[in-house]
Amino acid sequence: MRKNGIGKTTAACINLRKFWNLISLPFNETKAKTTIKVRNNSIEYTWAEAVSNHIVLDSFYDWDTTGYVIRDSLVPGQGYWMWAYYDCVMILTSSKTEDARLSDLQIGWNIIGLPVSTSLAKSTLIVNYSGNNYTWEQATTGADPIILGFIYGWNRINQMYMLSDTFVPGNSYWMYAYKDCILKKGGS
Repeated sequence: MRKNGIGKTTAACINLRKFWNLISLPFNETKAKTTIKVRNNSIEYTWAEAVSNHIVLDSFYDWDTTGYVIRDSLVPGQGYWMWAYYDCVMILTSSKTEDARLSDLQIGWNIIGLPVSTSLAKSTLIVNYSGNNYTWEQATTGADPIILGFIYGWNRINQMYMLSDTFVPGNSYWMYAYKDCILKKGGS
C-alpha cells in the first residue's frame, strides 16, 4: 500500500503466543501502542479494544540496566516483554527504511531487537566501540572483550530461555555488554 503517494508503507506481523513474549520492532520507526492492531480469531482490534477484551495486557516492559520500566511506545533496537492471554498477532506498519545502526548497548544486561525485516546471524554483525568497528569474533574474544558472545532468546511456546545464533525480526534477545557499544549491520 502507498502512503500519501510518496513513501511505501509496509505491514509487519508479530506472532504472539499465550503467556510471555519477548518482542521488538522489525523496522526502524518508533510506534506508540495506540497505533498497534491485534488480530485474534480472525478479528482485528485496536490496541485499546485488544486490552479491554483481555487479548493482551496493556503494558510493554523494557529493561534499562537497573530494572524493568513500563513503556507506552516501542523503540527500534530495544526489546520488550509483553503478555498475551491468547495466541494472537500484533500488526504494525512503517514507512521507514533500514539503516546500518541496529541497537545501542549499555554496560550490563540489555534486551535488544534488531529493526530489520530479515534474520541476521550474529556472526555477520559489527560491534562499534569507541569509534572502531569489530567483527563479532573480535568483540567477543581476547583478554578485553566488548560483549559476551552468547545471546539469549525466548522460546514463546515452551516459555523458557534458549541460546541463539540468529536474530529473528520481531523477537528480542538478552545480551551482555562489557562496554557501551553499538551493533551495526556487517559491511556498514
